[in-house]
Amino acid sequence: MSNSNPLRLVLAAVILALIATTIPATLVGAQSTPTPDDVDGDGIPNATDPDADGDGIPDVDEFGPCSSNGTISYNHNHTFVDGDGGGQGQFATSDDGGLAYFASTTDLSFGPEIFESPDQGFTYIFDGADATNFAGAQSANDYVQISFTPNTDVLLNAIDYGFFTSGPGGSGFGLGNFQMASTFATDVNFTNEVVLQQDIQVPALTSGYPTQGGAVASQVLAAGTEYFFRFYLYNPTNSDPQLRVRFDDMNIRFSPLDSCFIDTDDDGIPDHLDSAIPPTTTTTTTTT
Repeated sequence: MSNSNPLRLVLAAVILALIATTIPATLVGAQSTPTPDDVDGDGIPNATDPDADGDGIPDVDEFGPCSSNGTISYNHNHTFVDGDGGGQGQFATSDDGGLAYFASTTDLSFGPEIFESPDQGFTYIFDGADATNFAGAQSANDYVQISFTPNTDVLLNAIDYGFFTSGPGGSGFGLGNFQMASTFATDVNFTNEVVLQQDIQVPALTSGYPTQGGAVASQVLAAGTEYFFRFYLYNPTNSDPQLRVRFDDMNIRFSPLDSCFIDTDDDGIPDHLDSAIPPTTTTTTTTT
C-alpha cells in the first residue's frame, strides 16, 4: 500500500520552488540576465571579461589591426618645474598625445631596498638590486613602480626600455649586464601579479642607445581602473664594485581599444561582443 500523500507532494513542490527562487544564482549555476555591459550574462562586465560574448574565443583573438596607437613615457629627461630639459623628471610624458587616454598617472617610485647612487640627471643609477633572479627581486622588493588609470579602454601592446650611453666617462657607463622583468596588478599590494616580461637581458651599456623589451601578450586595461606596474632589476654581472644597475627611458605602448574592433558580419556588433561570429585566425597587431 502506498503511503504517499497528495498534500505532502504539493507542499514539497512549493518548498522546492521557494528554495529555487531564494538561492543565489551563483549557487545553482544560473547566469545573470545579459545586458549591453555584460553581453554573455556571466556577471563580469564586458570591459574586464576576457571572453565578453562567451563564445569560447578570447576577446584579444577577435580584435583586428589597431588603427590608432599611443605611448606614455618615463624618460627622466625633464625638470619638475618646466617639464623639459635638465633631467630629474619622474613623471609621465608623451610625444604623441598618449596622455589624453589616461585620467591620472603617478610619478616613478622605488622599492625600499634599492636607492640612487648617485642621484643623476637623465638616467637612474641604483644600488641594492643584488638579487640573482626574478623571484629574489620580487622577495627583496627591488623594483621601480608606477600606476595609471585609463579614461577609456586600452589595449597594452609593448613596453620597451632605452639606455642612452655616451661612452667612457659618461654617467652610467658600464652599469649594464643585468636583467629586468615587468609585471602589473590592479591592487597596490600586488596580490594578483601578472608577469608581462621576464629575464630581459640588458647589455653592457658602453655606447649608443640599446633598446630592450618590446611586445607583451596583449592586455585589455579597463577605463576607470587603476593599474600598478613594477619593473624589477636583478642579476647584475658587471664589473662595478657596487654592482650598480641603471633604469633609463621607458615607453609603454598601447592602442585605444575601440580602434582594434572588427565587425566581420557587418551587423553593427564588434566580433568580441557577437557570439554568432565563428572562430577565425585573426590576431592582434602589436607595436614594437
